[in-house]
Formats: sequence, structure tokens, C-alpha cells
Amino acid sequence: MTSTLMIIYLATILVVTLTGVVKFSSLTTPVKFITILAFASFISESLSFYIAYIHGNNEPVFHFYVILSFWIYAIIYFHMLKQIRLRLIFLIISLFFTIFCAFDSLFYQKLSSFPSINIILSNVILVGFSLFYFKYLIDVNPFEPLKKNSLFWFNISVLAYFSIQIFIWGILNYLMRNQNKKDMTILLSFAIYVSICYYIALGFAILLDIKTSKTDIEAKAKL
Repeated sequence: MTSTLMIIYLATILVVTLTGVVKFSSLTTPVKFITILAFASFISESLSFYIAYIHGNNEPVFHFYVILSFWIYAIIYFHMLKQIRLRLIFLIISLFFTIFCAFDSLFYQKLSSFPSINIILSNVILVGFSLFYFKYLIDVNPFEPLKKNSLFWFNISVLAYFSIQIFIWGILNYLMRNQNKKDMTILLSFAIYVSICYYIALGFAILLDIKTSKTDIEAKAKL
């Protein structure tokens, strides 16, 4: 993975973050947390890149970031859902995930190791959240046009991204055990390209949320 690719990746996240910050007051609550997610990702990735460059071992950053990012996603879906029972289910799942990650980081894949198990489990649960939200949309309002719905595009981005990530990190977990550094570099570079596309999609969701909000305001004004 080249430094140039990493810089492009960080720049993409930074642009998405700044876009959300500039338009923060006009965003809906879930999309505000998408902006917070992008900011947390930028800090985490920048810190891990710096630590890797200076000290070599940046694994502890990922142990904390996987829990933090998962909770931000959980909060986003919490605000996307309107039913109290569904919100409670998502929170309970998030609590059990946090407990699992804590045990894994303390007793199995410790802070000096890469938390691949925690990351893969996080990806699987987020794919589940995404699929569940699609069902929720259909049940609540099956005739709602979704093309201009920023949360729909966020959700479909989550589904596509983390479905791919499950396979990426599953293969990386195998390669790390077999210490195949050459193939790991190729796969990590591919993972960065996928992540760049994902954050561009998040930026699109932020922009779309603003446009939808303005349209709603104009429609109400006419009434």
C-alpha cells in the first residue's frame, strides 16, 4: 500500500467530513452522525498511519476504533428507526458486541495484535443492520420513492461496503496467520480503493440530504 494511495484515502475522508461540517446545521440527525463517523474515521486512520510510520505497531488504534465506529453506526440506525422495540434490539446487539470485543482484546487478539475477529464480526452485524433496515422501509412505506432518500443511499452503501469487507478481512486474517506479506499488500491496496468509493458514497448521502431538506422547505412554503 503506497503512501500516495493512503493520502488520497485520507483526503477523501477529510473532504466528506468538511462537507458535513459546513452543512451540519441543515442535516437530519442520522446524517449529522454520518459526518461524525467520517470525522472519527479521519482521526483514526491518520493516527494509525502516523503510528505505523513512527513506531510500526498501530494495532491498538483499531481495537478502540472498531468499537467507536460500531457505536456511531448503531446510533445512526437508532435514529433511522422510529419503533422503540427495534431501537432497543439494536442497542442490545451493540452492547453484546462491545462486551465481545473487550474480551477478545483482553484475552485473545490482544492490543498488540490486529483485531481481525472484531472487525469481521462488526462487518457481519452491520450487513445485518442494513438488511433489516431495508425490510423496515418496505414494511413502513412500501410506495415511498427512494431515489432522493439520503438514508436509503447510506444504507445501500453500508450493505455493499461491509459485504465486501467481510471477504477482504476474512482473507487478510488467513494471510496474516500465514505471513504472506506480498498478497496482503495487494489486498490492502484493494481495500483502500473500496473504502475511497465508500466515503465518496457517504459524501453523496450528505449532499443529497441537504437537497432533500431544501426541497421539503420550499414545498411547505408554497403550501
